[in-house]
Amino acid sequence: HRHSFAEFDLLRFFQKTFFPEGFPAHPHRGFTTVTYILKGGFLHRDSLGIKQSYGAETRHKGKHTQWLKTGGGMLHEEMFDSVSENFFKPADQELYQLWVNIPSKEKLKPPKIDLLGGEDETPCVRTNISGKITETIVIAG
Repeated sequence: HRHSFAEFDLLRFFQKTFFPEGFPAHPHRGFTTVTYILKGGFLHRDSLGIKQSYGAETRHKGKHTQWLKTGGGMLHEEMFDSVSENFFKPADQELYQLWVNIPSKEKLKPPKIDLLGGEDETPCVRTNISGKITETIVIAG
């Protein structure tokens, strides 16, 4: 997904009065979502009483990935954390979300949420034979 939100956009002002910016409360059951934020962030809230923010901005303290294991079922919402650092520059949102099927014996377990990133990760840094450096962040395994 890729979205952009400008603070000075008058159409946005009226639109967000009637339509939420994100994905309002909805149910999930029996699978896992993995959401990796490249720019911007999400504000998460769910029926377990968990409220958290995560994303790629400094205010998210490095927590850029959410594993949402829905198990036996839950309601949750993901709203864009669209705070703009500059009034005239749009707040960009860019993310990947994968939906992962899980074994049938896992489908009715209690839901669980994990945030990854920051101090919890150790990037794998490699240099190829031509001297190019690549950095890989492992979010599963």
